[in-house]
Amino acid sequence: MRTLLTLSLLTLVGCAGAPEPRPAALPGFVVDALQSPHAERAKLYVAPDGAIEKVVAYVTRDAIPAWVHTMADEKLGAGEDREYEIEQYADGTQAYEVTRTIDGRKAELSATVDKALRYTELELAPEAVPPKVKATADGLGDMQVKRIEHKKGPAVDQYEIVGSKGETEMRLVLDAEGAIKSRARRLPAVVQLGTR
Repeated sequence: MRTLLTLSLLTLVGCAGAPEPRPAALPGFVVDALQSPHAERAKLYVAPDGAIEKVVAYVTRDAIPAWVHTMADEKLGAGEDREYEIEQYADGTQAYEVTRTIDGRKAELSATVDKALRYTELELAPEAVPPKVKATADGLGDMQVKRIEHKKGPAVDQYEIVGSKGETEMRLVLDAEGAIKSRARRLPAVVQLGTR
């Protein structure tokens, strides 16, 4: 029997006389995916100020519409499927993602629910990393770089360095000039989902 996941977030209020903290709700689009028999795990992306930037439900292949798989075949090519995601961003954008391994490298497609391509993200071979991005990666000191990915779509063109400091996974987002735009560290979490 599969155990589903949930998360309850509190709005923190620090002034006297303020209302009691209230639970913040996750988007229904993602909650429905987490409540389905296809749910496997969840992930939250949290901004430095505590705002939730993105909520993700990792699901089985059957939870993703067939047109997404067709789009992945067209945009990424054939490969071994690794993961499937149903996600919602802070701006309300709802999306599906398919991650594959193609020629030994990670490849990902993200599409909105209205069938528009958001981006493809491809793990780069070392010789394909642009010189300015490589220079930034080489200058990270104690961060061990595992891979560099290029995310490209109608509204995005950036690079992501995935690595680690000790046991902690780190992710850095760079622009095409190699400038670091954001940094994040990944923490393990336990999420419990009440059943309906």
